[in-house]
Amino acid sequence: MKIYRKLIYEIDGLKFFLQNLNASRYLPIFNTEIGENYTISPCSKDDIENLCSFHKLLRNDSVLNFWRKILYRKRGLKLVAIIKNIKNDIIGFEMFYFKKYEAKNGIIHEAFIGIDEKYKNKGLATILRKFSIKHFCNTNLSAVSTNIPIDNMPSLASAQKVGFKISSKMSTKKDLYLYYDLTKG
Repeated sequence: MKIYRKLIYEIDGLKFFLQNLNASRYLPIFNTEIGENYTISPCSKDDIENLCSFHKLLRNDSVLNFWRKILYRKRGLKLVAIIKNIKNDIIGFEMFYFKKYEAKNGIIHEAFIGIDEKYKNKGLATILRKFSIKHFCNTNLSAVSTNIPIDNMPSLASAQKVGFKISSKMSTKKDLYLYYDLTKG
């Protein structure tokens, strides 16, 4: 039974990978934006290992699974925006992917946004979100979605500050479902 579950898990991972490879094929590569004390850029293949380590640090030792790692290695330039300090260290990132039921409606999902503890409360998550929204407004996508735990007030405030709206239909007792309508931005 354990092998069967593992096989199903890997088949689902492969489907996720292929679906996202296909859905992201026409997305443009993120531009680079230089701020006063930071640079936002697309995640290159050279950044993947540092991104994975940083992701693990921010997510309580949770690692990117094999299929997401491969997806971001292939499409990181289109699906991951990273923010680096003046020393060129990754201090934050925002990852995207397409959920199966949202992709057919032109919705991209913000999988995770994270900022290094030393750089929190400086508005960097908001800057990343604005950067990504500006980028995705120039595509054929209709919206950006995200799920935020109800008790994560800083992330909720950041998302709402840039214009994400809470959908009461899609929210649960633990997570709020938010979306940003790209057709109005």
